[in-house]
Amino acid sequence: MPEVYSWNEGKVYGWNSTFGSSSALIGYAQDMTLTITYGWENKRLVTGTYIDVLTGQRADLQIGAFYTTQTIADFFRGMATATNLVRLNVHVQQSALVGGVGASAGWILYTGVMDRLELAGSEGAPYTYRIAYHSNLWLGYG
Repeated sequence: MPEVYSWNEGKVYGWNSTFGSSSALIGYAQDMTLTITYGWENKRLVTGTYIDVLTGQRADLQIGAFYTTQTIADFFRGMATATNLVRLNVHVQQSALVGGVGASAGWILYTGVMDRLELAGSEGAPYTYRIAYHSNLWLGYG
């Protein structure tokens, strides 16, 4: 069963492995949802007891509205390598204030890929980007 974490708004940092997290490109995101799913196989041992064996894990990040001071092409091109344009590290961080103090919860997703990039617009509003991304390695804090 997946675990789901959701923020109304927050910051998104992106970099590739050669770019380095200290020089990450920053964007602002609304309507983020991070779903973490684990795959398990339930095996019966000869003794009659059961064990659970991890068969895989995946973190899916959905961003409903993404804003950046760069064009979206520049944002992702800045993180890309010559041989792989979509393998990215992403750090999502909640930016809401809790009792007047900045919240520190977040997730760092390593060596994932962008599954979907969508340009969305509506009358009287700025264009926004919607992003779908997944990774198999992550670290959560908070």
